[in-house]
Amino acid sequence: MSLKGENQTKTLNDNLRAKIRATKAGVTLLLAITVYTGTWGVVEPLNLTWINDHIILWRTILIAWSLLAGFFLSFPLTGRSLQTIDANGRDVMLQNSYRSGGTPTVTIEADGNFGNVAVIKADYNKDELDWDVRPTAQKAGKLEFIFRHRGIVHFYLRVVVVSKTGDVSVPKWIKFDNSHAVPDRYEGQEEMAIPYESINTKNFQKVTIDIEKAVKETFGQGGWEYGKVLAFRVRGNVTIRHVIFKK
Repeated sequence: MSLKGENQTKTLNDNLRAKIRATKAGVTLLLAITVYTGTWGVVEPLNLTWINDHIILWRTILIAWSLLAGFFLSFPLTGRSLQTIDANGRDVMLQNSYRSGGTPTVTIEADGNFGNVAVIKADYNKDELDWDVRPTAQKAGKLEFIFRHRGIVHFYLRVVVVSKTGDVSVPKWIKFDNSHAVPDRYEGQEEMAIPYESINTKNFQKVTIDIEKAVKETFGQGGWEYGKVLAFRVRGNVTIRHVIFKK
């Protein structure tokens, strides 16, 4: 099976497990069906009178459970967080999980609206900061980034793009840069820039990136398709509320 086919199969399996496990309702529903089915499998062969007298009721309940499960799983699970990188320790800590070839400083400050935020002081040209995306989040569809910049700030995604045949995959960088009016023209380069939109939220900027769309508008010019995301990078002096990868 090609890499692309394997990725699609894994994504379907992951989506099914995620839908069941992501909410209390899903876990409760799965537990109820398991318990009911197991109990029914034990007591039905006993041929008890009260079971036989109510067999239609028991089977109706089982069918109802099954229909409810199908209804629950028919809705796509969108917007679910796969990985959160912030200064509050909910998932991955901004201040102690980055890699850099330079010497940036990261300190934590308290913000009245957002709690703890990470204040990064860095030389734009040599102090890049990279955060890895863990394997379970590498199929993310969305990136949410809330930040406040001080001077020039650019952020990047390290992505793996896949050929349409699915047998070739290569890592690339997408640079999000609003000094560009349109995406770079594809000429076989490793890095391409693309503009982005942001909204103001309590003196911070909130950016939501459709990762697959960003790949399509950049490396997609050369026929490449989105495979997975490997890392998030930022350059410049910036205060970060969080970086979230979502379904």
